[in-house]
Amino acid sequence: MNLRRAAAGLLLACSPLLVLGCSSGKPPVEDVHAGLMDIYVNSSGLTPEQATAMADCAAPKLHDKLDTEALNQISDGQDPQDDAQAKLATDVILECAAEVGGGEG
Repeated sequence: MNLRRAAAGLLLACSPLLVLGCSSGKPPVEDVHAGLMDIYVNSSGLTPEQATAMADCAAPKLHDKLDTEALNQISDGQDPQDDAQAKLATDVILECAAEVGGGEG
């Protein structure tokens, strides 16, 4: 009887760790930011300062709007492959370009 209680108590104490360890949730915003930096610096020709400003703006917005798969792709320095997710990402990027650029054109 005591062994059952101890095992149950241990399971309850460890269950948050099990959930976090096995989680297939979204990558951290920091990973999305790093992936955006890779994309911006290596593919878009932005300066490091411009890339940082864009990633600072876009990463949290993308994290809120995109699904896990698209965020993982961005974290890996790739564009989202799903058309709907790519459109959402493009909308966020354009919004941030307007904010970061101050509307100058």
